[in-house]
Amino acid sequence: MSTPSNDKLRALLNWIDATGIVKQPAFAGMNIQPLIDAREFLERYDENQGDEARRKAIIELARNEVHPCSDDFNIDNNAELSEGDDNGTWVSAWVWVSFAGTPFDKDSTCSDCGDKVPSIIGCPDGAEICQACFDAGRH
Repeated sequence: MSTPSNDKLRALLNWIDATGIVKQPAFAGMNIQPLIDAREFLERYDENQGDEARRKAIIELARNEVHPCSDDFNIDNNAELSEGDDNGTWVSAWVWVSFAGTPFDKDSTCSDCGDKVPSIIGCPDGAEICQACFDAGRH
């Protein structure tokens, strides 16, 4: 990806190279290190843009190949990649894990009606009932 500022800097550096202006006697003794630094910056910028485009393509590949239609699977745009010597890479992802029916279940069961509810009311006798059963005076 190119930016207008980088394009202008690149054009200036190309013009300097083409004209050979910094080699003329009027520029003798002038510190040209900023020009060298600018060229190195553009080279690193171009390399990073290539790396970023590759990273985005790998993330898109993972999205399409692993679970293209699942709502229970998500890969962030800034997902971490861990590439080794094998012919592939690890891509960090979010995977939905349901707590239903596990010790982590956040829905509680009403001891009166048996419904799964997000919250229960504890009774003095130890019963745990839903709001609807409480309101109906069932316990």
